[in-house]
Amino acid sequence: MVDFEWLVSKLIKDEYVEDGPELEKEEQQHLMDLIAKQTDNPHMLIINVNIESDGIYYDYLLDKNDVNKVVVQEWDNRYL
Repeated sequence: MVDFEWLVSKLIKDEYVEDGPELEKEEQQHLMDLIAKQTDNPHMLIINVNIESDGIYYDYLLDKNDVNKVVVQEWDNRYL
């Protein structure tokens, strides 16, 4: 189970979480809803999915935006 309280707090404070948990689409939206509720500001949540030869890692970036939205970027680093 995802500790949304910790994740929201860390994103609001640092605007970045490295090697975070994998979130399903509904969980991503729930995270955005919690952030919007706590900050009263719209944000964009950028999820970098890093595919490495030893696993998949999720980095989260929070950026102020005009609307709440989630952007998922996939990076395949297995061949670098």
